[in-house]
Amino acid sequence: MAIKAEYLLAFCRAAKLGSISKAAKTIGVSQPAISRQLQCLQNETGEKLYTRNAQGIELTAYGTELLAYACKVSQTLTEAKNFISGQSGTASSLKLGLSKHLVPSLTMPLLNNLKAYNSKRKKLKLDLIENYSRNLLEQILTDRLDAAYLLTTLDNIPTDLIKLDISEESICLFALPDDPILRSENISLSVLDGETLIIPSKISTISGITLKALEAESSLPGRILEVSGPGAVKDAVRGGLGIGISLESFLKQEVDAGWLRCAPLKNPKMKLTKVLVCSNAESISNEMQTALVNIAT
Repeated sequence: MAIKAEYLLAFCRAAKLGSISKAAKTIGVSQPAISRQLQCLQNETGEKLYTRNAQGIELTAYGTELLAYACKVSQTLTEAKNFISGQSGTASSLKLGLSKHLVPSLTMPLLNNLKAYNSKRKKLKLDLIENYSRNLLEQILTDRLDAAYLLTTLDNIPTDLIKLDISEESICLFALPDDPILRSENISLSVLDGETLIIPSKISTISGITLKALEAESSLPGRILEVSGPGAVKDAVRGGLGIGISLESFLKQEVDAGWLRCAPLKNPKMKLTKVLVCSNAESISNEMQTALVNIAT
């Protein structure tokens, strides 16, 4: 039995994406070419690997068992191609998403490590895309991003994506240094009763979890002011417009400088997990996954 690596690459992509046409698009060949490769693989194994349905393809029991081995071969082939292209001077690229609240803490480490990586591994182009976690996740699912650093709860990442947990991030209230409301540590959201709360766009994971917690604790801010993003929340608080909500890590520079005061919340649900999510096993090597996790730790 002589099975070509290209057959296993086609099978891995089609199985992961659930679609032969999507696999053809990501590999850069025609759909009939992928279909022929899959048929050749079935002929070589003597087993039916998948069935077609209205949504795409569904693996058989044998196909499910073969998938892990096929993806290992596929990843090795992809890494070899990337290495060869790097040696020849051709730059590979990585489209990496950053949740808006993680931009200050991760941008410079990423750029510094990119410089060190390129000094050893030749050329890698890093395209950084800033957005809210929900939007970044959608871009990964539609193959517009290779990977992304997200802020999320543990139950809202699809199981077919690669998810690497990095750390837990605490949500806090913050205000001007002389604001009397945030004098104590580990406060409850009830301090917001009658106050103006400033939140980023409601598509933000932090806004979503905060609004749910306010309802659960029966806390009633006098007004909720929604602004464009986490930077705008800081600007509004520094302008004296109210109390803001954010990550402790996002506020570190301003808190250390004495420009803002941050108060952790005692509600244990007011935490998020910082994760690295990758679209599939071929989009990013194990070595690069490890490097990206280390950068964010």
